[in-house]
Amino acid sequence: MNRVLRKRLRRELKTNFARYLALVLLIVMGMYIIVSVVASADTIIDGTAEHGKQNKVEDGQFGVFIPLTDEQEKEITDKGITLEQHFSIDVTAKDGSKLRVFRKRNDIDLIELDSGRLAEKKGEAVVEKRYSEEHSLSVGDKLTAGGVEFEIVGIGTTPDYDTPFENFSDTAVSSKGFGLLFVSDDQYDYFKNDSEQKAEDLCYAYRLNGKATDDKLKEMIEDFDFDYKKVTDKYYLETIKDVLKQRDDISNGIDKLYDGSQTLKDGVKDLSEGADALYDAMGGLYEGAKALPEGANAITAGVKAAYDGSKDLSDGVRSAYSGAESLANGIDSFKKQADELLDEVFTIDLDNLTMFVKKGDNVRIAGAAGDVVMNKYAGLGVGVILMALLTYVISVFVIHQIQRESSVIGALYALGAKKKDLIRHYVTLPTIVAFVGGIIGAVIGFSPVGIDYQLLDSYAYSSLPDFTPVYPLYLIIYSIVMPPVVSFIVNTLVINKRLSQTALSLIRNEQKTGH
Repeated sequence: MNRVLRKRLRRELKTNFARYLALVLLIVMGMYIIVSVVASADTIIDGTAEHGKQNKVEDGQFGVFIPLTDEQEKEITDKGITLEQHFSIDVTAKDGSKLRVFRKRNDIDLIELDSGRLAEKKGEAVVEKRYSEEHSLSVGDKLTAGGVEFEIVGIGTTPDYDTPFENFSDTAVSSKGFGLLFVSDDQYDYFKNDSEQKAEDLCYAYRLNGKATDDKLKEMIEDFDFDYKKVTDKYYLETIKDVLKQRDDISNGIDKLYDGSQTLKDGVKDLSEGADALYDAMGGLYEGAKALPEGANAITAGVKAAYDGSKDLSDGVRSAYSGAESLANGIDSFKKQADELLDEVFTIDLDNLTMFVKKGDNVRIAGAAGDVVMNKYAGLGVGVILMALLTYVISVFVIHQIQRESSVIGALYALGAKKKDLIRHYVTLPTIVAFVGGIIGAVIGFSPVGIDYQLLDSYAYSSLPDFTPVYPLYLIIYSIVMPPVVSFIVNTLVINKRLSQTALSLIRNEQKTGH
């Protein structure tokens, strides 16, 4: 029976060769796209990681208002951390585009040359790859930037600008208007000392080497002594000045109120002491008046009235002094609480940092890998879905064949043929078709017309060296095993339902009526 069924396979393939050829081509095309997209994504991801490792990609970077002192840099490096100045100056090229000028790197984010050599003297420069492509520049060409004519001695890339955003806040790369320029120390010093150039951006790159954490390094920098008056950024200084002026105005007003209360207290105290002296003097005068003859009773009575009045005055002034003292004490308490509130509200935590960016938060680092990682996982998932759809199309053709051969199948059932043998027979050809299509599609996908073509998008956007294509084992297994397995499962499920009818129903070719 199985021999008979095998002969029918060859006849079926020959009869419907054009149909199966078209299905093979569809599977080839689908697998070509999936394999090329996923393989190119793996090439970018693995290549970026290797590029960063070889060229000592930073663990992070931080900006400062004023350069760190030698002692501060030594304090950081003594912790086992590698630190390098990545100071830069933005200059304008002759065509109006912007170029960010750096010194040569020695320890971190090294330049990987595609061609040429590093700059060694004035008038020489290495140009970032994407900028050179957008401006059709190559080694030996001339480039004018910042009023200086450079000879291009090298074209290269750095891992800290593999997605060359001008600013961290940018949403798209524009290599036509922005690029990098790496020059010798002498050339950089010329730009630095040129008064016509813009201010220098003070940035440090660091590698932790497993000796510390990003947060510990940040805390160390924040604790460094910092004299904000040395900052040259006028906007920063104006902001600090405004905040401090507001605090000083309020503090000075409270101080004046406090000083006035103390003056009032002291004045009332002096008045009270004078009133007491007057009272004492009037007491002596009254005692002397009482010793006068009886004819002076009117004088005595007047002196007594004055004495009583001075007593009331003394008591009143003493009461006023107590009030003034209470007022002064209240204002003193108010001043202490106000000073505490001012310290809390007008807290200015001044440190030297302008920014602190960890490697994982830096959109310029491994940006290309981040862009294609979704392509990889989406491609693998879409490949399964696409194969299920294509193999379902094949199963529809098989079902039509079963319907045409329904009476023959019923007769085979009556003669003792088993359903599993018939399922295996009808599933075999679609599985072979999927297997062949998957292999051919994988071969084309791994070829230069596959991987290399898909890499063009990444190379046209990101600043990357030319990576060697990778051929991951899992993808090879996926492209060979997944298509026939999916085809087998889909066709088995569909065909099994159709072959579950009784022999008599198949002989009569009975069809179920749907709603």
